[in-house]
Amino acid sequence: MGAGKSTIGPMLAGRLGWRFADSDHRLEEKTGARIVDLFSALGEPEFRRMEAEVVAELHTDEELVLALGGGAMESEATRSMIAGSRDTFVVFLKAPLEILIARCERQPGAAVRPVLNQRELLEHRFQSRQRHYESAHVAVETHGKSPATVVDSILGKIQESFPLRRTAKAETF
Repeated sequence: MGAGKSTIGPMLAGRLGWRFADSDHRLEEKTGARIVDLFSALGEPEFRRMEAEVVAELHTDEELVLALGGGAMESEATRSMIAGSRDTFVVFLKAPLEILIARCERQPGAAVRPVLNQRELLEHRFQSRQRHYESAHVAVETHGKSPATVVDSILGKIQESFPLRRTAKAETF
């Protein structure tokens, strides 16, 4: 949340000549409900199960930059699927929590994010997810950098990892 997936993802996809998809948007399309409503009505375990299904469906696509929701990596099934895919390059868009919160609060028309009102819980979740985020192939600091600079950095890291390959997936969270 606030990492830059919705800005960086489409830019990265454009530079690669690939498609961009957002797992949260796909889940909303599939269910006809907003993420916040699904989470509230179904509870976190059922929401995470549905989220993992959507990520698995999208993960089969080639030449795709896929933005994952912040909690997607909490799912063992999602982590295993991504770790077992040799054509996937995982990018952690990294910024300090206070910067992520400030970005979310500045977004005009942003989705309702009740977690922003529960700072202690938000900080705990952020800290508990770090080990999963740090398992990415690369962590790219976004604070103080332009989106174009972040995309250039990601492209450089992809080229280092897949120098002769033209098809791979890039997943950001």
